[in-house]
Amino acid sequence: MTVGDGRETRFWHSNWLGECPLKILYLELYKRSMGKNEKVASIVSKGPDRATWDVRLDLRRVDTSVE
Repeated sequence: MTVGDGRETRFWHSNWLGECPLKILYLELYKRSMGKNEKVASIVSKGPDRATWDVRLDLRRVDTSVE
């Protein structure tokens, strides 16, 4: 998949980084995400030597189940 400028690629739902969507790889983070339909362009910032992700999570939800 080509991401381009990231304005049309969904961060959690599109298969843009690896072999499957991030919501499959990181289900617990996805569940806590406050921006489930955000585009890559609104989350990923590219600098000259690195990229940063600004993923907003709701940490108030606590999983009390025992595995």
